[in-house]
Amino acid sequence: MHKVTRWKKFELYLLKKIRINGLNAKSYERLWGIELTRLSMIFILLFFAILFFTMSVVLLSYTPLKKIMPSSAFASTNSEISRNQLKKIEELERQVDLQTRYIDDFKNVILGKPIPSDKANPLAKKDVNPENIKLSVKNSKLEEKFNKKVEKDIRDNAFTTRAKQNSKGIFFFSPLSGIISSGYSSSHPGVDIVAKSNSPIKSIFNGIVIFADWTQANGNTIIVYHPNQFLSVYKHNSALLKKQGDIIKSGDPIAIIGDTGENTNGTHLHFELFFEGKNVNPLDFISFQ
Repeated sequence: MHKVTRWKKFELYLLKKIRINGLNAKSYERLWGIELTRLSMIFILLFFAILFFTMSVVLLSYTPLKKIMPSSAFASTNSEISRNQLKKIEELERQVDLQTRYIDDFKNVILGKPIPSDKANPLAKKDVNPENIKLSVKNSKLEEKFNKKVEKDIRDNAFTTRAKQNSKGIFFFSPLSGIISSGYSSSHPGVDIVAKSNSPIKSIFNGIVIFADWTQANGNTIIVYHPNQFLSVYKHNSALLKKQGDIIKSGDPIAIIGDTGENTNGTHLHFELFFEGKNVNPLDFISFQ
């Protein structure tokens, strides 16, 4: 007797026909029917699977449905994040550039140097505030002079008020313990403090040294830029303990009291405080006792 091999059995299994009939639900009358081999059914199922896969790929690749794909959503999110990051970087670069220009121009003003014309920026339009108030009455020279004085007082008071609001939460350290020999005025935009020789001068707050060098008029001078648009100036020092670019903390020694420069007549510290590039009275912000 001839022995049937496994492959032959498998071949017979695949080629064996299967009948699929459609019957009437009530009479069970045969309405239609087809005969297929198991191999044919496998190919038919494979064909429909490939067709379904192809249609899915086309729909998800070339129609709006592709947005529901995780990879597409992830790519879109990444693109949006990249755009936001670029915007932030551009804004930071602009802020750094403005800050650098502000510091450079301010140093030029302190040192009596001209500000390059290419750095001059047009003033932006601002809302009406006390600093922009102008009196229009022009009846006489006396009244005009009085009006100008009132305008100046309004602007100065408003500026000082804004500076004080900006300094809330900040404790300014006294730069030197001593006696105030000369106070703040329009002709003397700072305070002079007399103390013993070799007394250390300290930074009033955290900041970065933007200038530390000798000047003919003020001798050894050091300028520190602080947060919230404040800037402090220390003049006539005998020695400087910090250099430009150093980051310092409140109370750090930065210089030694001295009598250097042409504009001095004895050992003392001439101290000035600025807010937004304009002198303010240090006594309004710092206790020197």
